[in-house]
Amino acid sequence: MASTADWYYVSEFSRHLEQSREEGRAEGKAEAILTVLALRGLPVSPAQRARIHACRDLARLERWIARAVTAASAAQALGERPRPAPAAPAAAPRRRRAVPSRRR
Repeated sequence: MASTADWYYVSEFSRHLEQSREEGRAEGKAEAILTVLALRGLPVSPAQRARIHACRDLARLERWIARAVTAASAAQALGERPRPAPAAPAAAPRRRRAVPSRRR
């Protein structure tokens, strides 16, 4: 038979409180990233801002804060890979001009 020392009860309120604390920490770190980027004069696109606010991974947010201090752009701070420049459209093959036949 299990003793009472083996039981651990966590109330729904306690779970909700801990979840709220985690969300608060994530929001604070997201704001820190945006503040560092703004103070450094680096523009942040709406998509990047949404990505930062949506992230709840505290370790990732910490990495982004550290990168934001030295990054050359917001994309670099977030570890985004630069998009390759669009390739120039291929030239259409040249059509041969029709030469009239010399039949007589």
